[in-house]
Amino acid sequence: MKYKIHKNMISIATLLLISLLTINIEKIQASTLKLTIQTNKSKFDFGETLVINGTLTSNGIPVNDALVAIQIVDSSDESLIYRTLNTGTNPQITWLIEILGVTPSDESGNPITSFKRGHHAYFKVSVKNNAGEPKYVYLTLTLFYQLSNETPFKAVVYYIGYVPTGITYFIPSVVIPDNAPLCTAKVYANAYTNLPKDVGYAYCPEESATFIIIGSGASGSFAESIAENPVGEYVLTLNLPSNFLRVGNYTAYVSTIYRSTQAFAYATFGVVLVGDINEDSIVDIFDAVILSKASGSRPGDPNWNEKCDLNNDGIIDIFDAVKLAANAGKQAKT
Repeated sequence: MKYKIHKNMISIATLLLISLLTINIEKIQASTLKLTIQTNKSKFDFGETLVINGTLTSNGIPVNDALVAIQIVDSSDESLIYRTLNTGTNPQITWLIEILGVTPSDESGNPITSFKRGHHAYFKVSVKNNAGEPKYVYLTLTLFYQLSNETPFKAVVYYIGYVPTGITYFIPSVVIPDNAPLCTAKVYANAYTNLPKDVGYAYCPEESATFIIIGSGASGSFAESIAENPVGEYVLTLNLPSNFLRVGNYTAYVSTIYRSTQAFAYATFGVVLVGDINEDSIVDIFDAVILSKASGSRPGDPNWNEKCDLNNDGIIDIFDAVKLAANAGKQAKT
């Protein structure tokens, strides 16, 4: 009898030890979720191509079915974009909050295909709560011109609050700029637990729709291609706006959740208005005059002006004048 009791105690102790080891292993695995981010350059001129990419790994193994929420914020804490990308494929799960679709519409939610410059653009967004209870949600829209690459022109948070169970419809609006190019445009709708910069993550994959900006002036076209992200990676490519962009430091935030574990990362980059030598937020004749006075100079010369060396080659020459001319008339947002 004593032998049997002793044997049972050993069995129980062994089971407890295995349970503790399993819990510890799970904790170690959960703590190794790693999200990275980088940009293709550290400093950008207006209109240049920005590439943001990174990886997501769990215990060093690429994760191919997670969502990465992305937010870019400028030096005045104004958002440039909200996006959600996957790391290969979308997770095959039931979403607590799900965006069923976004449709360009009139103010009553009736579908339309185009908006005029200087007018309100409305979007009917269908949001479904599958959680069985109200969930707190941040809902966003980001609008892009479809030019050589997508170029963002508006990012808004149009709702913060609880979404009830079932399907709820929202019809937010955004004003199309008076100087918008005549082209195809695209809207992305996202739902977050909080904003990515505040370590919020995406409830579900983003939804998108295209529309046309109409009015007088030149038109543009865009041939869209959708590329799958490599396994365990995400890549976002866009063109920075070519005018009325804020100069200074920008921060790109990324956030994700995978198997109940969150990960967060960020990267910074700078935006400058090349040619704005006198730093008055516009490239104009006054900048050209300053550059002309430094023409032909090198470091150490009496008329050397480092701000005029726009291509950083140690001499003020025609190549600097060309870079200034390329940005003539462009203005920075203040």
